Amino acid sequence: MALRRPVAFTPPVPRPGPRISAREWRWLASVAGILLLATVPPILIAARQVPSGQVFPGYVVIARDAYVYQALWHAGAAGDWLFRSRYTAEPLPGVLLYPWYLWSGHLLGGLPSAWLYHATRLLAAGALAVATYGLAAELYRSVILRRWAFLLAVLGGGIGLVVPAIHLGPVAARATETLSPGSSVADLVAMAPHLSLAMALMCAIFVAALRMRRGGNWALLATGLAAVVALQLIYPQLAPLATPDAERYDGGRRLLRTRQPGATDLDRGPQAGPDGRV
Repeated sequence: MALRRPVAFTPPVPRPGPRISAREWRWLASVAGILLLATVPPILIAARQVPSGQVFPGYVVIARDAYVYQALWHAGAAGDWLFRSRYTAEPLPGVLLYPWYLWSGHLLGGLPSAWLYHATRLLAAGALAVATYGLAAELYRSVILRRWAFLLAVLGGGIGLVVPAIHLGPVAARATETLSPGSSVADLVAMAPHLSLAMALMCAIFVAALRMRRGGNWALLATGLAAVVALQLIYPQLAPLATPDAERYDGGRRLLRTRQPGATDLDRGPQAGPDGRV
């Protein structure tokens, strides 16, 4: 019987990630700028059509939720660090809920609510556009494929305003965003700022996992873990979805794993490709 030849273990050397050219950044800025600016006219139109004797609060999309976030900013400005229900006489302990609004309210809660809401919404939407393209760049080498992936991800569920439904005989199909709000980037950027920021963090987690596949370092691992923690604080419902998918790449375990002398090629298991990308 043949004996396995021991091989020396050499830690994986991190390979450089995909480069995004200046031309790509300019294209992304143009497309993302058009997308974000498209969310402003409905607000201006609504503000100009307010009936006499009434006041426009500044919100068009999910306005009822916006009032809640506005109240949380005010609670943060008043000194609250934890969420407390205002609609019960029972003494209840504070809960770590909505920290994105409560904690930022300590610094920003005194600003006009509607302006603060839309300013943070646009900033978070810009971060989501950058994170989405960054994920596309990790998956594809071709610039054309990156752009198509970005456009499909951004507009894949955002055509309901133009084509709300299609009827093919007995079969009727409705646009996804009319049934499930927040199903596309184009839909999210008009909603609450924490939704766009949460999706941007999900993209950051996937990017970190893909880069770890090519060989990572402690800084990259810390960045990925920080994104998971931030996602847990901002939108805890999404953290259980992002973390298991990222763990499939097994990057953290491969980085932190120690090897014993005498390990063989068979012990290494499947190895990543040249760049870990499609």
